[in-house]
Amino acid sequence: MSRSKAARRAFAVGVVVVAAVCAVVTPAAAAWPPVFEPSGQELSFYSQPGVGAPTQTSRLASSTWEADPTDKPLMCKIWPMTPSALPASFRNGYWTYNIDDSDVGTTSNIERFGRPGDTPFCGQTTPVDKSMWEQDSLIVWREGVFYFRLATQTKAVTFGRPTDTPLIGDWDGDSVDEMAVKRGNRYYFATDNITGGGGVRSSTFGLPTDAPVTAASLYLNGVDTLVLRRGNRYLFTGDLPGAPTMQITREQAYGKATDIPLDVENWVPSDPESRQVSVARLGPDS
Repeated sequence: MSRSKAARRAFAVGVVVVAAVCAVVTPAAAAWPPVFEPSGQELSFYSQPGVGAPTQTSRLASSTWEADPTDKPLMCKIWPMTPSALPASFRNGYWTYNIDDSDVGTTSNIERFGRPGDTPFCGQTTPVDKSMWEQDSLIVWREGVFYFRLATQTKAVTFGRPTDTPLIGDWDGDSVDEMAVKRGNRYYFATDNITGGGGVRSSTFGLPTDAPVTAASLYLNGVDTLVLRRGNRYLFTGDLPGAPTMQITREQAYGKATDIPLDVENWVPSDPESRQVSVARLGPDS
């Protein structure tokens, strides 16, 4: 049996295989407008400019909205006039995100998409126009189903099992993000984007307890890869998604073990040293 067939069979055992349901669905169930109760907490984002530059540390932004332990921080390129990913947060179906590079909350926007308990992502759902800046779409994952907010509808795509850990990334370098899931220390990567119905490649990487994040075109080839977070260390690989075994080739310490790891972002597309590791940290109001 070929490796691709074995991967498909391993992925399909006990789970619905990749399938797409294209319909207008409404994953948002939260009331509008949102009412956030004071919590005495704030969400801060920290970044280390340049992978491999451990002496450089900067505070990207500190939230001025009331944070909550249920907040799920991430970095997004949602605003069309912003060239870089900026801090964002998902709470119970509400997205709060920056529209410029000032502190979060001073020029932020709130949108509604998803339900409490969803896992949020920002991803590219259409090919990138190289003459313009990227603009991410809002995505949520719920019990084995990815929900993509498109221009005219929300598309639901089943991928993986409800107990998997979901991921989004451009695993083939076509400038459109694809789905992936983590199961133990094995990762399953969709070969098609949100159309669904494609094949699956699999890789083993790290330990089952590692927290994976996506690294944007880390090696300037247009293909996103995985980076693992173990304690306060980031673990890098030189292997691309789909390699039978992805080997750890480099480590980098950053932040605290209790920090929330964020995707490794590509801040200057032509400069590999512009990749930044970032974390989010929940703490008392300053």
